[in-house]
Amino acid sequence: MIPLIVDPKRVALGLVGRERACERRLEQLLQSGAGQVAVFSNAPSAGLAACAGARLRRRLPAPDDLARLAVVWIVDLPLAEARPLARAARAAGCLVNVEDVIELCDFHNPAQVRRGDLLLTVSTGGRSPGLAARIRRELAGAFGPEWADRLKWIAAKRRAWRQSGRSLDDLARLTNASIDAEGWLRKDRHLNVLEHLDDLRRAYEGLEGLALLRALLKEGPLAGRTALVSSFGAESAVLLDMVATVDPATPVIFLDTGKLFAETQAYREEMVGLLRLRDVRVVKPRAHALKRYDAGGDLWRREPDLCCHIRKTEPLQEALEGFAGWITGRKRFQAGLRSHLPTIEAEWSSGRIKVNPLALWSAEDVERYRRLRNLPRHPLVDRGYCSIGCTTCTRPVASGEAARAGRWWGLDKTECGIHLPAKDAA
Repeated sequence: MIPLIVDPKRVALGLVGRERACERRLEQLLQSGAGQVAVFSNAPSAGLAACAGARLRRRLPAPDDLARLAVVWIVDLPLAEARPLARAARAAGCLVNVEDVIELCDFHNPAQVRRGDLLLTVSTGGRSPGLAARIRRELAGAFGPEWADRLKWIAAKRRAWRQSGRSLDDLARLTNASIDAEGWLRKDRHLNVLEHLDDLRRAYEGLEGLALLRALLKEGPLAGRTALVSSFGAESAVLLDMVATVDPATPVIFLDTGKLFAETQAYREEMVGLLRLRDVRVVKPRAHALKRYDAGGDLWRREPDLCCHIRKTEPLQEALEGFAGWITGRKRFQAGLRSHLPTIEAEWSSGRIKVNPLALWSAEDVERYRRLRNLPRHPLVDRGYCSIGCTTCTRPVASGEAARAGRWWGLDKTECGIHLPAKDAA
């Protein structure tokens, strides 16, 4: 492979597809500054049609169309349609990429981190897009927005050095010396995200929902270093859909306590397939902890707090190692400790930031979004379950009861512990 950077403003681009994957590719092209993008689809999804707007041609490209293009992406078409189309495009002189079909690709799309004019790319030659995406997220966390200004600064110094007659060897030596002096790439340089808490709150004040996730997952100290923790419960579809819209490769942590409803497990599988989530991590309790504290499986009756700790809190703490932040689905209308929940919250015990995109949403807002996006409802909701956890500690709620009244009923307990300070959770 020969890596090349192409200016998308200078070449005519074509995109062929139908579904969400094609829509994501179009968003990436537009974000890269592509000016001439023709979108072809004989059966576009509503999302693709809205994103493409006037660029959309509701048909597959004809030979005359291909003759006017330099580069063509073919996304989510059946291979029987993609193969002859790729052949025709190549015959017309186009470079062709058929997504996830290596033998039909003239080029590959690297995972990218863009910081102003600084572009970091990762490619596996199409062999493992997931690995490239994972490395991209690591790079995004290590190289924050400040690198755009750093590039401007070092570029200005380089121009001055050249104007003074310095040799190319001198330029390389002076550049390295400047980077070392600034400490930009010190191996012991750790980013404490809580130092950025006030800056994040000021920068994203007023944002919520999808807009907040777009901002935090794509730039700043949390980019590439944040996971969504989802129960795949009664209201989880909304946040899962938002995260999938921004970046379906965002890690999603699912705590399988060993006592969940079968309906929850089936719903998780349904949502993962529907939203094409690429990095769902199923986390289970440690076997030795269950053997020591809950060999009979009845700890929930005797010590419910300890049961939650070994089945949820402790596994989550381990799963979140390496992340700077995590996203939760908590909302103020759920009352109790959540009544004054901010959208961006410090978790002082771990040094992480918690993001609550739906904190200010009402139950009506959540349901309205679910209907708008035509997202399936958890099957237990229609049976009266408004908040869904383990089978042992969840019941349907009666008319007029609060949404979480069916959790740990009869006990002085309203939270499982994952959202409590460490000293209170154990």
